[in-house]
Amino acid sequence: MTPRAAMSTRSASAGAGVAQAVTVIMGVIVGLTFLFGFGNVLNLALRLGVPVWVAPLVAPAVDLSILGLLLGSRHLALAGVPSTQLRPARRLLLFASMATLAMNVADPLVAGHLGKAAFDAVGPLLLIGWAEKAAELHRMHHSTRWALRSTCLVDAAVVRSMGLLLRR
Repeated sequence: MTPRAAMSTRSASAGAGVAQAVTVIMGVIVGLTFLFGFGNVLNLALRLGVPVWVAPLVAPAVDLSILGLLLGSRHLALAGVPSTQLRPARRLLLFASMATLAMNVADPLVAGHLGKAAFDAVGPLLLIGWAEKAAELHRMHHSTRWALRSTCLVDAAVVRSMGLLLRR
């Protein structure tokens, strides 16, 4: 195997690890944001007088919408669906993320605690950033992995053909 083919093979396997790491990191960030936001939204709902049995349902409904849209967009982006067709889902994802941001910062803003509002905005803003760039990042990574895999296959074919030429 040529050094280039060996490097391509290592790069392709390392690329798979990077994709898994990015997916895990994104999942952890989303999960932590959901847990963090749950308490904020619950406090806001109770302060607004929402019935106790309804208040804990609001944040998970929005968060599960975000999770479903993130996963669906990722899957469709990896399947090669053009960005133009993903725009409606991205708009809904942005709306749900903005709703999460608003619900997280509303209670401290009303109370006049600007520092707490800024702190409470960090999770939803990270979520908005990931929502905006995750599908594009996965698409670029997937296309890079495909290019590396193709290079490896071409290098292997060249090595085989060179071996056949040398045997003659």
